Amino acid sequence: MEQQERIENLGVPSVNRVLRQLKRQEHSLFNCVASVVVDAEFVQEVANLRPKLPVIANLRCGAWYVPRPDATCYYKSTDGHSGVWAFSLTRLNWHVALLAAEKGGAYIVDATRRGKTFPDALTKTIPQWAAVVNRAVARYRRQHAQPVQGALDFGMAWDTALHLPLWISGNERPQIEAHLASWTDELLQVGVDIAALSARLVKPLRPLWLGPASRLLPREEQPPLDALPFTPLYLVSASEPNARQRLILS
Repeated sequence: MEQQERIENLGVPSVNRVLRQLKRQEHSLFNCVASVVVDAEFVQEVANLRPKLPVIANLRCGAWYVPRPDATCYYKSTDGHSGVWAFSLTRLNWHVALLAAEKGGAYIVDATRRGKTFPDALTKTIPQWAAVVNRAVARYRRQHAQPVQGALDFGMAWDTALHLPLWISGNERPQIEAHLASWTDELLQVGVDIAALSARLVKPLRPLWLGPASRLLPREEQPPLDALPFTPLYLVSASEPNARQRLILS
């Protein structure tokens, strides 16, 4: 304590004082706005890799980073929280499936609190939703004696698997998968226009994750969408896990 007082008497701030000042700067209006600007630039960089795909902002956080989205959606992180996984019938986001089917894919943009890289809406809620939608299309086609292969050019079986990012605990996967059949039943019972989606969706939906730490291939090195055996849903998190990295703007 005496040494710290001597240092402060010499005009040198203590470590604790410096940390408090940094924390105040992190939460300053300027740094918050600068943070959004930097993150929005990252989102635009990602969207430019496949400019023909629609960019969809997940409300509400995603709208901060996409000034002029092609559409909005509403997937809640709470539907992906461990132990309380859910498939919402009031937030079906059916237009997202139709738009992705029409355009050959889509970007969905969201963000989360400091300390996390991806919100649960991107890591679990949307992957759960995509698996249920794929299962519903497959079941509809079987019931109507229609082909269920992934794409004629690939001759692959229609993918109804649950695709989660690698960092999700392996214990969660079987617990979520146990709900997929009943969720598919519920979806087909609410009267969605599954016939319209089945007619448009050539390849099954599949989530892919992109964040500030992702290694992005240049646009000219991106494989053509036609070469992919699935309809990609690029789940883009604008969140930088460490806000102090943005202080360089000030």
